[in-house]
Amino acid sequence: MSSLLTLPSLSAGWAAPVKSRRDLFDPYVSLPAFIDVLVPRDEAPSASDLDVDRRILAKASAIPAYGKLLRYGCAWIDKQAHQLDASVEHFRDLEADTQIRIVELAEAGKDKSVGKVFFRNVLADTMRYYYASPGAWRALGYDGPPQPEGFLDYDQPRAEPKR
Repeated sequence: MSSLLTLPSLSAGWAAPVKSRRDLFDPYVSLPAFIDVLVPRDEAPSASDLDVDRRILAKASAIPAYGKLLRYGCAWIDKQAHQLDASVEHFRDLEADTQIRIVELAEAGKDKSVGKVFFRNVLADTMRYYYASPGAWRALGYDGPPQPEGFLDYDQPRAEPKR
């Protein structure tokens, strides 16, 4: 949380190029693609398949500094996308290998850089919300927590651990 308070100031040059009216009103257009690089679809659903992006945006609406971080971070990844491929406006429009490259750039950034702060916070929240989802549990073969039913065999002797 403290990293949110140390956001670097940004100049006008950080804004991503915007051409469509939809993008003017949706600064988070690339967030689902970003979190899907962190947790891609395989046998298990991707992060956006489980609406992790919506949960992150709900947090952003409740915490203004986090919302600001998301806007700056999404603008940063969109700017990187446009710099790597001038034919695209947004991170979401890149090929997977180029998206991975931008995520690696964010991860490797300087400690208080927009990319690094964005990466750290979104990674932590993506993992938190993803693995809290019953959809992820099923893919992992986890039936969920024992509550509210509890441990129904509480009156039985403990089983020896399997070795």
